[in-house]
Amino acid sequence: LLNNTTAGIQQDRIQALQTMMQHWPAVCVLKGAGTLIGLRYKPLTLCARGHAGMATAGMGDVLSGIIAAYLAQGLDPLQAAQTGVLVHSLAAEEYARNFDANSLIASDVIDRIAEVTQSLKQIQQDTRRDNLF
Repeated sequence: LLNNTTAGIQQDRIQALQTMMQHWPAVCVLKGAGTLIGLRYKPLTLCARGHAGMATAGMGDVLSGIIAAYLAQGLDPLQAAQTGVLVHSLAAEEYARNFDANSLIASDVIDRIAEVTQSLKQIQQDTRRDNLF
């Protein structure tokens, strides 16, 4: 998409994301150590969660599916991408609490999505309740 090498993109990931956003008026996600999410004229988002074990076949497919599911549930594209990236990363971290992170495969992330989303909903409910007082 960027007519660049992986090494070239890694040298300046923010510039690579900004270039994508100039070419395409859509939410752009640049996976990697510190996944970046951007939309033209909006501040960039950095997700510092996850781990190196996520660099395996199928992870991008799982991430795309999670984002698509959030879009189908009515989130706007930027919210869907941000939420999807976070859930994806937290599911991988959840796996790594019990197993070697380097043995992670894409289906392990899928298997933990429900657990992660339930935890996030509980945190959201607790926060709302705490803000009432």
